[in-house]
Amino acid sequence: MKTKIDLRAFIGMLKTKRGERGLREVAQEIGEISASTLSRIENGRPPEMDLFLRICDWMGVDPATFLDRADEEVPE
Repeated sequence: MKTKIDLRAFIGMLKTKRGERGLREVAQEIGEISASTLSRIENGRPPEMDLFLRICDWMGVDPATFLDRADEEVPE
């Protein structure tokens, strides 16, 4: 089974939660992430797993919400 992050949904919720607040303010609130890294994520770059989990915690959402599991084809 192959698992990947539904980046579109993740970024959408991140932007909604951030609202009109600045990247620096939100990055500081999340902790251990820079405003530039947060910007790159919002612009479509997948986050590292530790950042993904930290951002999900900050958003108050189960990380599984954004996991898209697809069965891999098994060669015969």
